[in-house]
Amino acid sequence: MTKKDLENLRGLPADIAQRKRQIERLEKEIAAAPNVIDCVQGSSAAPAFALHAIQINGYDVGREHRKDRLLMVLHSRQAQCELLQAEAIQFIESIDDAMLRAAVRGYYVEGKTWNEVADEISGATADSIRMAVTRLLVKY
Repeated sequence: MTKKDLENLRGLPADIAQRKRQIERLEKEIAAAPNVIDCVQGSSAAPAFALHAIQINGYDVGREHRKDRLLMVLHSRQAQCELLQAEAIQFIESIDDAMLRAAVRGYYVEGKTWNEVADEISGATADSIRMAVTRLLVKY
């Protein structure tokens, strides 16, 4: 787990929430797909073979196919984001030092500032915690 991976973790909850809303909206659009109505001319099987209008109903297959493909991409990316989030949390939980683990979790997962993290950890300054976390991440 690199520092960049952890920094991406800060924006992941918002990214996941936005994608969930987009998926829900798209699923609603697919479920409520409007029928397409058209009219064609045809003749009957009767010997007169007179042309008359025939109304046909259906839905736009191309449009729905595009939405299905987009939905598949969104679900795939959503799963990747959730996997990345799980891997980052697993990495954080594997840190042996409780202070560092709390600092990394507070800053990267909970989105707190270094000052807010320092306020929770007694006897530490924001700069000392930030540097300790930086030294930890250089190892990885």
